[in-house]
Amino acid sequence: AERSNDLYDVARRVLKFLGQIKYPAASERAQGCIIVANDLGPSETAQLSRDQISGFCTNSGGPTSHTAIMAKALGLPAVVGLDYITHYVRNNDTMIIDGTEGKVILHPTPEEIQQYRDRAKEISRDRELLERYRDLAAETLDGAGICLEANIEFAEEIPKVLEQGAEGIGLFRTEYFFIERSSLPTEDEQEEAYSSVVNAMGDKPVVFRTLDVGGDKLAISIPIPPEHNPFLGLRALRLCLAYPEIFRRQLRPLFRAGHGRELRILLPMISSIDEIRKAKVIIEEARVQVKRNEQKSPSKLLIGAMIEIPSAALQADVLAREVDFFSIGTNDLIQYTLAVDRVNKMVGHLYQETHPAVLKLIRKVVVAAEEANIPLSVCGEMAGDPYLSLILVGLGVRTLSMSPQLLLPVKRAIRGADAAKLRELADRLLTLSSPMEVREVLARELPTAYRGSLEVKLPTL
Repeated sequence: AERSNDLYDVARRVLKFLGQIKYPAASERAQGCIIVANDLGPSETAQLSRDQISGFCTNSGGPTSHTAIMAKALGLPAVVGLDYITHYVRNNDTMIIDGTEGKVILHPTPEEIQQYRDRAKEISRDRELLERYRDLAAETLDGAGICLEANIEFAEEIPKVLEQGAEGIGLFRTEYFFIERSSLPTEDEQEEAYSSVVNAMGDKPVVFRTLDVGGDKLAISIPIPPEHNPFLGLRALRLCLAYPEIFRRQLRPLFRAGHGRELRILLPMISSIDEIRKAKVIIEEARVQVKRNEQKSPSKLLIGAMIEIPSAALQADVLAREVDFFSIGTNDLIQYTLAVDRVNKMVGHLYQETHPAVLKLIRKVVVAAEEANIPLSVCGEMAGDPYLSLILVGLGVRTLSMSPQLLLPVKRAIRGADAAKLRELADRLLTLSSPMEVREVLARELPTAYRGSLEVKLPTL
């Protein structure tokens, strides 16, 4: 059942090629059109053109599903989890999507259209004001410096990354290079893609997350067997360890692309120290092979662990002795800590970033990194929320990585905050016993401009 959306994604693409589904060609789409669908697979979302499409809404999905994350990366407003939106909408209908409020208005009145046009102008003016922060340091009022980096999926996003003043790429999601294909990419193709990223970023750091497929990200070129619960199954590093040649096939191009540079490799879905040790053996084998055959090698190799499983967070002090850096993936860490499917809107209200258990795990990882003297960043969706980013700063996080278009809003929030006061606030939050108590304290203490981030907004039609 969990695989049904992946199968529908593949089936739609097959039928499209066979001519039984007539998707409008790019030239036939009206400028500023809205895509309405039951769901959009990662491959379909990746093909959306920001210049031609205003946004999309779907029956399925949640605010931290990968299609929603992709939409954010593309700068497209989206409302997901609407259940039956496809039953109500017809081609050429007029509609408004409000991604901020999770609202869809079908057949809006002239007054509603004017209201949202006015809101669009306000948003545009606010974006112009944000431009003032581009060349300013991400520094709190009391002088604490915060490093802001970008999460990307495609090399084509780098101009936006540089334009927004990112200090590096904290997460390059390599899996989309695999998802887009019916066969595994060649090593030459991968080397070209990875090289284009490091060359475009110059001397700024780039973190490459190794292949992270499984769960709701299907790569039809990789033989993942059917699973009852794929989110708890063979995915990410587990899959790479089960198919080590696929892992090597990605590592070798990474080593060639990183020749003469510092190469940072991030291992996803770590649950134990044994997985890190096994991965490091394969990484070293690939490095030696490339150096021996092609005389290519990075000037420095850094291996990081993505902390997104509670067992990894609880053993962060042990893992810190095996890796060079940590990156906290809050999306899955919250999902696995609270046993809440982040794509299932029926339990969406239980997916709470400010749950005391989540905050305590993040703090535990921060302390472990500090004691081991290794860098730590947060690359989950919490980092890109101006409100939640302040909580992370209070917990001791000093590097945040997010979608490029969120860099300036987060920088503005940081420059208006006091790190010492945020630390005091975080210490108080860690003593509370319920998410409701946390939200009540935050509503009183943090600037009103960012309070909306904590409200649970379900889609309305």
